[in-house]
Amino acid sequence: KLYPDFLLSEILSSTCAYLTSGVYCKNGCRDGACLDYNKKISISDLTCNNGKITMKLKNEGGLDITHADLKVLIDNVDVSEEMYFGVIYVGSTFTSFIDKGYTGKHIILAVAPSNSVRQTVYCQGAVTTTTVASSICTDSDGGKDYYTKGTTLIKGSQYATDFCWNYDEGKYGSCEGNEEGCVLVEHSCKDYWDGTYGYGWKEKYKCPNGCKDGACIKETTECRIDEDCPKLVCIKAPCPQYKCLDGKCVLEYSTTTTLPKTDEKMCKEGGGEWKQFGSGCHDECWIVRSKEPVKCTMALSYGCDCGDDKCWNGRSCEDNYPTSSTTIPINRCPNGCLMNDICLPFGNRVKVESTPSYCDIDKTIKPQKEMEDSCMNDYECLSNDCSDSKCVSTYSLLQKIWEFLKNIFSFRS
Repeated sequence: KLYPDFLLSEILSSTCAYLTSGVYCKNGCRDGACLDYNKKISISDLTCNNGKITMKLKNEGGLDITHADLKVLIDNVDVSEEMYFGVIYVGSTFTSFIDKGYTGKHIILAVAPSNSVRQTVYCQGAVTTTTVASSICTDSDGGKDYYTKGTTLIKGSQYATDFCWNYDEGKYGSCEGNEEGCVLVEHSCKDYWDGTYGYGWKEKYKCPNGCKDGACIKETTECRIDEDCPKLVCIKAPCPQYKCLDGKCVLEYSTTTTLPKTDEKMCKEGGGEWKQFGSGCHDECWIVRSKEPVKCTMALSYGCDCGDDKCWNGRSCEDNYPTSSTTIPINRCPNGCLMNDICLPFGNRVKVESTPSYCDIDKTIKPQKEMEDSCMNDYECLSNDCSDSKCVSTYSLLQKIWEFLKNIFSFRS
């Protein structure tokens, strides 16, 4: 039996060989000699610009290699499995794409085993918001947008259209609404390594408000007037509740749409003001008109403020909801009585024109009550003692107790 990694010292026939003596070839054998792996392949003219690697591979006496023979490290992290190379034909120029996020990284390409041929290239060029090799793939909804139905085209041909589907056993098939197991199948242009090997990408996404006609159902937001706030302003934030910020009533509501990353230039071009916001629960939380965190306590972050009547939609300032605001009186003392611009808590006592008074639970200031007047709380009485629903004198009560005890002991003696 012949082994391809042995060098024969004597061959008796060109078609039938007998091993009389030989040596093990570490890197394989060809044409009567052991292969020198260091000369099997060489890499030259290696460049990386805008997420695109170009190089020349030259055969130095070895066999053709496949993608498994080429190891890729990005900043010393092995990403070989993430790279799609197909078959590399030695001697030709090989072009491959890497993710645009690797721009600015050092790319190391090495031929296995033992990294005997090793080349390093610095990937330069501006990172753009378009997918690498976007001409190969287009998505009508602009990318991964759960709330817009889109169709993905590869090289001009339809790849897939977003749809709602139930994968649960017994329910397998198209679906609509918020039924158990119903998800959105979202298609987009995610990764393209080579113009020859372009392919689409899909994700199963559970819509928080249900799925309909290839898109998530947008959540409805009802803005109501809070009696303690003069003006209603609706904003986007992940913590649903009402708040009064700087004299404006704010209703926060969740947003699950993935928005483009906003920078200062984009904000200003879209008609907004670049300022510090309360970051809230995650990066896509806007708390309009507030410079401090309101509910969530994470660090402050910069964002785009569109003022009272508009909200930032990720690209520009759009009309807020509702389009009109309602002004109502401000209640600056919801848990007490307002007196000379000071909020007195319920039960606090104060003199009004020399008359002892107290703050009642109906938010009005009333004179304190005399003996035998009806009462519910001690602070309503001048004596500060409400007993059996009547104002009583603490001294009189103690006197009665003393007389009672005195009579008992007098009787016994």
